[in-house]
Amino acid sequence: MPMSKSFNPSVIPERLPEPGEQYAFEIQMDLCTGCKSCVSACNSLNGLEEDETWRKTGLVYQTEPPLGLQTITSACHHCLEPACMHGCPVLAYDKNPLTGIVKHLDDQCIGCQYCTFTCPYGVPQWVPSKGIVRKCDLCTQRLDQGEAPACVQGCPNDAIHVVLVKAAEIRKDPSAYVDLPGTTGPEHTLPTTKYVGKKITRNNGKTADQAQVQIQPAHTPLALMLVGTQTSVGGFIAQLWAPNFALAITNLLLLFAALGVAGLHLGRPQYAFRVILGVRRSWLSREALLFGLFAQMAVIDLILSWRYDLHWFAEAVPVFGLLAVLSSARLYHIAAPGSWNWVGTFVSFLLTMTLASLAQMWISGALGPLPLWGLVPVSLLQLSIEASWRREQKTDVWDWRKRRAVLLKGPLSDLSRSRLTFGVIGGLLVPLLIGLTAFQLPGLPWVIPAIGLIFIVAGELISRRLFFKTAVLDQIPGE
Repeated sequence: MPMSKSFNPSVIPERLPEPGEQYAFEIQMDLCTGCKSCVSACNSLNGLEEDETWRKTGLVYQTEPPLGLQTITSACHHCLEPACMHGCPVLAYDKNPLTGIVKHLDDQCIGCQYCTFTCPYGVPQWVPSKGIVRKCDLCTQRLDQGEAPACVQGCPNDAIHVVLVKAAEIRKDPSAYVDLPGTTGPEHTLPTTKYVGKKITRNNGKTADQAQVQIQPAHTPLALMLVGTQTSVGGFIAQLWAPNFALAITNLLLLFAALGVAGLHLGRPQYAFRVILGVRRSWLSREALLFGLFAQMAVIDLILSWRYDLHWFAEAVPVFGLLAVLSSARLYHIAAPGSWNWVGTFVSFLLTMTLASLAQMWISGALGPLPLWGLVPVSLLQLSIEASWRREQKTDVWDWRKRRAVLLKGPLSDLSRSRLTFGVIGGLLVPLLIGLTAFQLPGLPWVIPAIGLIFIVAGELISRRLFFKTAVLDQIPGE
């Protein structure tokens, strides 16, 4: 394949990659002026949507002498271990074994947007009008014809090149390549873009837009799915100690409703069946598979419990539910340091299940006041953890903790207070009112506990919305 047709042959390799090599961007940092010609060229040549940008520019400044300011241009880094590809549940990413280019397969994508979470550089772009994500493919078709990518040809200063890099060298010293302020460490995904020139790194620099904290999408269908499935799992756990056929039916219907509403999150829900294709490497695929198994087990359990008394089967059902919730928590553990990690997320999900389980035991009345008094400390723990998120660090370090606190105390303060109000009413005031006064409605002993459960679930739903809206992830400068 000849490489002689390039407008400027010096900015692309003169040969194809050999084994152990791949194509990569090389940025001459001292030549980049931040003119954004590369951004315009990329947008124009690839026919991108108005709000879709595959290449971005930003500013970073050095915090140690000698002080300095640099512009950064960045696109997909075509990592050796791409997080977008490893997390995709439908195998919609492919890393070419010959060129190393990480390409998104638009026709395979279902629009789950999970790759927008997992990529530590914010590369995949959600395109609502098409219901899929898209990303830079290093202008593969142009390279195949010996032409330089659009951004490379569009740069007036030749600050962007396409070069050949050796995978072994990147694995040996990943910080010699992408190590920009505001981004995660390169050891997670081994990005291949090489920045040449005066270095401002994560250790001696900051991004100029570090204090610009943005509210993220609420992902309401996902919030509903998480709260619904966790409430249902908690309900089936409650069935072990406080069997109640009406509550079991309610939990089953809630489970199917929660799984159904999750499909509204997809840009192309008609292809949702593809979600299990990535079960060997994607936690999203595993979550879907385990919740499917849990739903089937729950249906069988209800049929058997109606006709037979099989305690051993009923005890097995919640196990699948717990494994599914664990996979949900693991799903929100990402490569980039940020407000999501699977341990903290699983604790939050587990507390939601516990609250739902205790409330339903209370409704059934099988265990007397025990579930009632269990609700208060569990609610206090849950609310205390979330209240700690509002404590802003008294430093100038704009890490994810400070950014989350700024959101919760600023533009999301009303939503944060609403979450606290619902949690206090459902998990503290209602149980204490009943426990201290022994108050019950004549003939309707389940009404007050049911009201408490409604407030608890409403509070947890707001909590999940805040979970997504305050998702502070490391991104490339200029994001």
